[in-house]
Amino acid sequence: MKRHIIILLAILIATLTVEAKDVSRIDNLMLKADVHPIEPEADAAYLIKEDSISFESNVWQNNTTYMIIKRHRRIKIYSDGGEDYGQFNIPLYNNNGIKERVTDIEAITYNWKNGEAKENQLADSDIYKEETSENWSIVKFALPNVKAGSVLDVTYTLVTPYLYSIPKFNFQEDIPVDNAQLTIATSSEFNYQGVLVGSDLVDHSKIAIEREGYWIYEASQVPSMKDDQFVLNIEDYRASVYHELFSSTQFGISGRRIMLNTKYHSKSWDDVVAEILAEETFIDISENKLKPYKKFIKSIKKLPTKEKIAAVYEFVQSEFEWDGSLGLLPQNGKEQVLKSKTGNIADINLLLVNLLRSAGVHAYPYATKMRYDGELKPDIISVKQLNYILACIPYGDSHLLLDASCNITPVGQLPVRAINKAGLLIKKNGSAMVDFKNPNVYESFTMATYDLDIETPRLHGIGTNILKGFAATSYREMLMIESEEEYEDMEEDEEYYEEDINLENVIDYNEALNVEDINKEISLTYNETIYNELDKIGDKIFINATIDFGIPENPFYEEDRNHPVFYSSLLDARQLITINIPDGYVVESLPESSILTLEDEKANFKYEVKQIGETIVIDYSMKMNSDTFSPDEYPSLKELYNRIVDKSKEKIVLMPKA
Repeated sequence: MKRHIIILLAILIATLTVEAKDVSRIDNLMLKADVHPIEPEADAAYLIKEDSISFESNVWQNNTTYMIIKRHRRIKIYSDGGEDYGQFNIPLYNNNGIKERVTDIEAITYNWKNGEAKENQLADSDIYKEETSENWSIVKFALPNVKAGSVLDVTYTLVTPYLYSIPKFNFQEDIPVDNAQLTIATSSEFNYQGVLVGSDLVDHSKIAIEREGYWIYEASQVPSMKDDQFVLNIEDYRASVYHELFSSTQFGISGRRIMLNTKYHSKSWDDVVAEILAEETFIDISENKLKPYKKFIKSIKKLPTKEKIAAVYEFVQSEFEWDGSLGLLPQNGKEQVLKSKTGNIADINLLLVNLLRSAGVHAYPYATKMRYDGELKPDIISVKQLNYILACIPYGDSHLLLDASCNITPVGQLPVRAINKAGLLIKKNGSAMVDFKNPNVYESFTMATYDLDIETPRLHGIGTNILKGFAATSYREMLMIESEEEYEDMEEDEEYYEEDINLENVIDYNEALNVEDINKEISLTYNETIYNELDKIGDKIFINATIDFGIPENPFYEEDRNHPVFYSSLLDARQLITINIPDGYVVESLPESSILTLEDEKANFKYEVKQIGETIVIDYSMKMNSDTFSPDEYPSLKELYNRIVDKSKEKIVLMPKA
């Protein structure tokens, strides 16, 4: 992909427009094109994607300074799957009456009909504004007559008084971008620092050079963004740029003198901590406010530290409910959460910190970034990166992180949403950016025995699956998400396959132990019938080497990778499978045993199969001792999966006795 993107700094000549570009006009070839020239499978493409940003203020009258963002989007629809690109949603923020607004909306749909271009213009009456919360609204409109072949041309202006950052501009989208341009008129009042994202696509040395009062970024022939399940957030790798406010200069008038006052924003993480602690809502809850819990605190104060931590954690889990919202600061104030029993992530976990402290445990707030919002980058100093609060208990060189917002997560684990790569330990003295070590380990042990029916052929047996750690939590979460009706539908589907088709594997769970107690492992017993992992050819039986627990295909198909591989948890999974050899049959051949280990024991795979008397015993295990693999480690990880897939394709062969 690196070869397919060209990002150049344009030189300002005369005016900052795209008038000289051929793509500025809509021609017949554009309308009649039915596939994208580089990505024929694309449903749509941005022909033009432009933002032009400037600032307006009146210093003499002390008026508010506004950021003016003029946007132009031209989109070609190639197939019916691209019609959704004709719908626009523009979010607007409002805080205590200080509002963003959108103006000058113009939108036209062009279609080729009867040998000529036809226009359909958006009517003002088709523009709607929806209030979605106290602070947010959305301006919505859908272009008319959008269909395969259409070209959409949309312009509008966003006016915002919120200047702490310039909105991120994506050069790369989920569809191809033929031409992209971002123009920023620099301001003497506001000094922004640009941050380029998607380093595998962008040449940093050619970006963010100021020329004649403007920053101009250009990109052409940018490939569409491909989905990747092995990242914290795909947005971390989308080719884009955003600008954080580094300093601002305020102008004032005293008599006949113009006064200048320069303020620097977040020069270091210590500055960020000072900014957070200066917030009135981030102060400790007073002992007086915690009086309703004085009896509880007194009852646990003499417990060993480990038991004390668990008691406070489980108390907050059971007594208070997370409302699903994020935030670095409490939403209603920590005193209010004591009354309502609900709150945002800061409300819940700052309360946890305060109760731990009252119980005599040294606990501190730990600010990080929700996993699904991307990786927290310690080298980018900005309070805007932080939106998730955890409780942190230092233990020598390590830290115990707690999140009481999830009532099925035991001490020592975290919800997946809370896992990132770093976080800011907040102390009045000694704050620091601390590496985040994933505490979750998916532990699973399966032991099963199967009989072989030669005639069908099929394997039928009984097994036990022990789920520990994050595996048990994942199972409990699955039970919470799935409805009882869905389970019944699943069971009906399985019975249908077994009775009428006899092609699909069928598993019926008999008993589940310890599901309700989050501190215990779960034990599942089940019956299973397997059809599609074995074949009868002539008088021989061929059984897949890993039955139905192997890896059928490698999830890593790229030749190389320019960003890390992230897993949601560590892994420790083992299957011990016994197959009873049917009467009249013997083993002709077995796959070779195999042990594969990556450097530093970051991953380990073991496969062993042997005949013991009249049985075949398969011992299969997979361990991931790290949740992160660097681009340099990617080839080894990919090769490990290749060899596991190859092992899954090997066969256990049985033949009739001579």
